[in-house]
Amino acid sequence: MDGTAVKAWAQIREIERELGRLTLSIEPADAAVRIDGRPLEGDLLGGTRGRLVAGTLPAGPGRPPPAARFEVLLDAGRHEIELSRPGYLGRRVAWSAAKSANETLSLSLTPAPRSAGERALLYTGASLVSVGALGIVGGTVSGAWAWVKKNAANDGHCSWQDKVRSCDATGLKADQDARTLSHVATATFFPGLALAAGGTVLLLFARGGPTHSAGPSSRTHLSAAVGQNGAQLSLEHVW
Repeated sequence: MDGTAVKAWAQIREIERELGRLTLSIEPADAAVRIDGRPLEGDLLGGTRGRLVAGTLPAGPGRPPPAARFEVLLDAGRHEIELSRPGYLGRRVAWSAAKSANETLSLSLTPAPRSAGERALLYTGASLVSVGALGIVGGTVSGAWAWVKKNAANDGHCSWQDKVRSCDATGLKADQDARTLSHVATATFFPGLALAAGGTVLLLFARGGPTHSAGPSSRTHLSAAVGQNGAQLSLEHVW
């Protein structure tokens, strides 16, 4: 290292001795941070990764830090630290920095209370999902019993002759029961599936609305499958 570089680093260390150091831990980790109304800037003095500098950028909205725990260099004196994130109550904290001091501070945000509209969506969605689930279960059980009755009718009570199906009294009764149960299964399963899907959409909207944003990467997948052994409803949501 030549003399110019040595002198430059000596000046840098002299400047750093005039600054305060704050190790800040935040929750949630992606909350936007700003100090004195200014976003934080990456350390331009060759510092370690995760160290930020306050007061060097123009006033503007806060930015998420590189990690939930990071170090901030800032001028000695009184400062105001702000945290914000959609779906949470913002927070402002006054903090005083001393020259060459190393201090720590932990800040967390509280989820914002839901509005009356969001609560109504949650209640309506939960009710629809509950009723829909009953319909799906009822339809599945009815479909299973229809299959049992159909097998019972075919088990020695009905036969085919010249492409004509004939049944005795027991077979006719079991066959009629199977048809009735099949109609019941159709009338309950698919409406129940529709209600459950609609309620799920309302629940996801209430959770991922403007106040409680689910973020641009969220996605939802709803699928259903019906077979001889029953039915299956599958819901996948990635936040």
